[in-house]
Amino acid sequence: MGNGAGFHRHSPPVQTCAVLRGLWVLNMQKYQLLKVICARCGKSEMRPRNAVYCSYKCRVNARSSRKYYKDIGLSRRKGNAAQKKHRLNNPEHYRQKDRERVRDHPEYSRNKKQRRRARERGNIIDVSSVIHLALKNAKQICYWCGVRLYGRKYHIDHVVPLSKGGGHAASNIVKSCSECNLRKSDKTPNEFIITGQLVLL
Repeated sequence: MGNGAGFHRHSPPVQTCAVLRGLWVLNMQKYQLLKVICARCGKSEMRPRNAVYCSYKCRVNARSSRKYYKDIGLSRRKGNAAQKKHRLNNPEHYRQKDRERVRDHPEYSRNKKQRRRARERGNIIDVSSVIHLALKNAKQICYWCGVRLYGRKYHIDHVVPLSKGGGHAASNIVKSCSECNLRKSDKTPNEFIITGQLVLL
């Protein structure tokens, strides 16, 4: 420590150029301890400011997880390519599966057609899950005449028809009995009431 040539690890150099003093400051900032939240386990630890994980174990586990998910993604891409190839080679098998799905779940085919019609007209379209949830939470009565729909097949009706600019959205879809839906056809609510075809029960 004689003649100011040396300096303590935690004190800035005395007789050094500005560049070395700047490096010393950067070095101390790099290794300054801060409270870091581990990206792997979420634990809060006092670590250097550039640390991402709280321990060597977390760092190794994170690397192995990245490799695992990378391998999973690769296997999925291979599986998708194989399925696509199988579909091209066996079209009749998949057509039969599609027919069975439409037969067992007619609402799937109906929803698909309505979405396509709304898309062609540039109308608003909601996600299928949102529409399904709205219909599930709706009351089991006809929106137009008020008849109870318990144990009866109901129709899904657009309040403002798709042909008149209505969207295939949860805010425009209601449960209706078959009679009201067929009488309403592509009329707006006002036209449906004015024409006298709305029969209240």
